[in-house]
Amino acid sequence: MFYFVPSWYKNQSELLFDDTVNQIKMFYASGEIPKIVMLNYAPQLPFLLHQQELFEIDYWSAFDEIQMTNHVNDKLLNIADFSWPKDAEFIYTPFNVNVMSQNTLFAQISFGTGGYITAIDFYDKLQISKRIMIDVRGFVSSIIYFEQGQPRYQDYLSPAGVWQIRQNFGNEIFKIEVNTAVINRFKQPVYVNMDELLSEVVDNYFNRQQKSENDALIIAADMRHNKLLLHLHCRPDKVVLSLFKDRFPYAENMIAFLDELKFVSLVVVDTQEKVTQITKQLVAYQYPKQETVGRIAHLSPYDTRFELGRSQQSRNLDVLIKASQFSESEKNSMNDILDYMLNNVSVKLFIATNNQNKNEWDNYIRQYLSIYFHVTEETMTSWLTENSDDTAENSINKAPLDDVDLNTVSAKFIYQRISINVFSDENKIIKLFEHIRLIIDLNPFPDVFIQIAGISAGIPQINMSISDYVENRKNGFVIDENNTLNDALDFYLKGLKNWNEALIYSVKKIEKYNSGAIVNQWQEMLGNHYA
Repeated sequence: MFYFVPSWYKNQSELLFDDTVNQIKMFYASGEIPKIVMLNYAPQLPFLLHQQELFEIDYWSAFDEIQMTNHVNDKLLNIADFSWPKDAEFIYTPFNVNVMSQNTLFAQISFGTGGYITAIDFYDKLQISKRIMIDVRGFVSSIIYFEQGQPRYQDYLSPAGVWQIRQNFGNEIFKIEVNTAVINRFKQPVYVNMDELLSEVVDNYFNRQQKSENDALIIAADMRHNKLLLHLHCRPDKVVLSLFKDRFPYAENMIAFLDELKFVSLVVVDTQEKVTQITKQLVAYQYPKQETVGRIAHLSPYDTRFELGRSQQSRNLDVLIKASQFSESEKNSMNDILDYMLNNVSVKLFIATNNQNKNEWDNYIRQYLSIYFHVTEETMTSWLTENSDDTAENSINKAPLDDVDLNTVSAKFIYQRISINVFSDENKIIKLFEHIRLIIDLNPFPDVFIQIAGISAGIPQINMSISDYVENRKNGFVIDENNTLNDALDFYLKGLKNWNEALIYSVKKIEKYNSGAIVNQWQEMLGNHYA
């Protein structure tokens, strides 16, 4: 059995680029039996797993164990299931429902992406007094009580509505209290903190499991739970720490990391550069070299499970650039691409960014076009306002060309060939890659997911650095002091010869990074190393 402990603490709706999600999918596709071990409180977990197509994966939740909600019959709660004042007025907004009583705010109802009620905040004299958290399976899961607008304590409830534990947020020595009515379910009446309780609950869980020498505990490395899991009395002998992006800042926590290595069979990282960095850090701390050999490995967190694109069937040359930082180097690259578009009318640009920088890029592009075509920003702004289309990717996408001067028409024409995208789920990227001809990622360390997805779709990629996934002039182009971005664009957009060769090479790489090959690497490494 492969037990996966995720790090889903912040925004649990954004699991797309998470290593655990993709590792589970790879193991399941390879015929292995993965199981999710969920430590943190997540009343929306079943829906989120369904969203990520993990609904067939078995999971165990520590809070289900604490709250006795392991086996509940699902039902859909709606507003009418709750008690409201007789004069309650329900005001619907795009994101929530405000409940008014006696001309003042009585409650605010929040909904999740699936249309489920997720929480209800109650107010007293316009100040929040309590918040009830709704489990997606259809029951009140917990209640947070407030004093003077600040959370005082949180009661975690059974399906019958009886609180099992109380988490205090004040200065109490014991943060966790057990309801005396259910004290027999726990070893202690009080706990110093939630970790102490979770250690007991997770230990009990592993103690009940049928053990095998092939069992492995795969931990999404995170300061919030590494110590808890590694110091369990009862757990699988084989333990893997999965380091992903900057989630676990090992360089700033080397003393803790060195201690954790004593309990770990294998450290898996998402890039070869990270292997080099960690090795250097360990040498600097005089960590025994023989203890690291073969224990720190780069294994791709993503597999090539997507379909080849069909961009060669289109006359358009759709180019995607990852530009999420809005840095000076990204602006310079954007200038080069916009210059290229001025002389290549078939090129369409798709900018992959985040919500924070979406408007920044839109303003930057408008300013660039305004300066280049000598069109005043007032004219651009006026035209954009008059021709806004909220359903388009950009505010003026697909807008009609008016009978105006040539410069204004030219600026519009370029702008209409640019789409700014914020990807919220995997399917949107896969759909877009069906018609993308070329990917550009000029970050020092290119995004691993985009690189793997690019290989899957057979799309060549332009990077600034060599990686395990993209090889220069084979399935991509690595820019150096002798080659410009313009050279790289010409290499893949002027004719199909180089593009077709990249497609053929990508097909060969697909075999290396399919789920079966990656899981085999995991198994080989785990078979040779024990905690």
